[in-house]
Amino acid sequence: MGRNKNKKMWNRKRKLESAEERSNQDRKPYVTVPPSNPKMEAYYAAVGLHSLRREGSDFVPCVDDIEKEQERNSFITCLRTTLPASFRIGQNLEPEFRQKLKRDIDIFVGTEIEIEIDQDGNAVCKPRLGMDSKDATEDGTATGTAEEEAKDTKSDQIIGPSEPVKIKKLAPAKPIPYIPDAYQLSVDKKTIRRNPLLQEFHEWLKVQTDSGFITRQETVSMIPPVVL
Repeated sequence: MGRNKNKKMWNRKRKLESAEERSNQDRKPYVTVPPSNPKMEAYYAAVGLHSLRREGSDFVPCVDDIEKEQERNSFITCLRTTLPASFRIGQNLEPEFRQKLKRDIDIFVGTEIEIEIDQDGNAVCKPRLGMDSKDATEDGTATGTAEEEAKDTKSDQIIGPSEPVKIKKLAPAKPIPYIPDAYQLSVDKKTIRRNPLLQEFHEWLKVQTDSGFITRQETVSMIPPVVL
């Protein structure tokens, strides 16, 4: 019986290994899908959204199809622009602790930072400091927030040393004037997650968010609570 049991376990192990090999062979390389929605674009074109252009503080009719196409391209470019990361400090905190969080923000992102970008303006992603195989579980899946970050990594473009890069200066985090204790950064959340220079700030941001002291939220989504 001992031999039969060992044989069954061996056969099961071989089946699992074979299934994993087939899965790796069938796996296709990740292809970034361009953000577009033809039906939505056609709808807004049909209702005449691109028939007006802005001139100063007024909107005037486009004189020809060339101006309409320019307006359409501006509209699509705006929709495809990645929103900058923003967050706000909880208003239920003690004033002293709130001031401490503000001092931390000033230390991390209160000054100008230089990062590397590629020819398309995307931040160059490099291995995070201290990252190794221990950051994932034995079956290869990430845990907790690492799973979400691993998902975003697929769409990040990793630039090799042979490809040209440029240096981009990031403006300091700026307070949002119409929202108390709220800040907007000059980079998106993927850049914060993947750029080594922002790693310490990213870890601080995760700790404060998990503790309930800070809420990460798009700037436009912060307006309704303030108005209501």
